[in-house]
Amino acid sequence: TQAVTHRDRGLLVDSRVSYPYAVTESVRLTPSVGATWANEKYMDSYFGINGDQSRQSGLETYQPTSGVKDVSARVVVNYAVTERLNLTSLVGTSRLVGQAADSPMVRQKTQFHTLVGGSYAF
Repeated sequence: TQAVTHRDRGLLVDSRVSYPYAVTESVRLTPSVGATWANEKYMDSYFGINGDQSRQSGLETYQPTSGVKDVSARVVVNYAVTERLNLTSLVGTSRLVGQAADSPMVRQKTQFHTLVGGSYAF
């Protein structure tokens, strides 16, 4: 993912391995694991602390370089209610690792997330 605006900085490379399989004719389960690599510009923009920021916040200066930013795992369940109506739910977690996790501004390295949605084909 490369940002095209000046507000978002840096380059991310996302990778994920998934294995979908049918539990029943109408239920599909897809577990997956993934990792995100970030370039130095991204890491510095979101996890770095320069001298001015250090003086203002009281946190130590920090200059991360490029590397793996996080790892994640999730499970997606798709349920075909009818031929046109589908329900989807997701449960997952991601964890900052390496220099992203070591940043003085990081207070919580692990995040959990859920999603519930639906789709209808016309």
